[in-house]
Amino acid sequence: MASILPLDITPTATTTATTTNVIAEFLWDFTKNDFALKDGKFQIVTGLQALEIWAYKALLTQQDTYAAYSTTYGQSFGTVVGKNFSRGVVESEIKRLTLDCLTQNPNITGIDNFSVDFTGDTLTINFTLVTTLGTTEISYS
Repeated sequence: MASILPLDITPTATTTATTTNVIAEFLWDFTKNDFALKDGKFQIVTGLQALEIWAYKALLTQQDTYAAYSTTYGQSFGTVVGKNFSRGVVESEIKRLTLDCLTQNPNITGIDNFSVDFTGDTLTINFTLVTTLGTTEISYS
């Protein structure tokens, strides 16, 4: 029986597409914890500043809580904070969870100079965010 498919399939042309990864976020007011508007309009920032905003917002978001985000977006500090673990275990796990949270973004390659501070009921983490565009300091409570 003869096949209906051609026997010789060769491409007639090859096209190579290149894409540019533009990193952009809406400007964020860290003091007000809200969008920073100018004349009532959203402002867009790019580059390292956009990655810093992305990281901050990812750390603010509890993982697997909001339907608007993927199940891997955000942090899962609740698995450690408020539990009866030693300080060393909490510090180690918070660092691991922070790295897991942030490296969901392919432009974030790591964290350096990580420190944890416990003041009363507040846990503050400080670190250097390492990205494909450079580094920036992050402090999150």
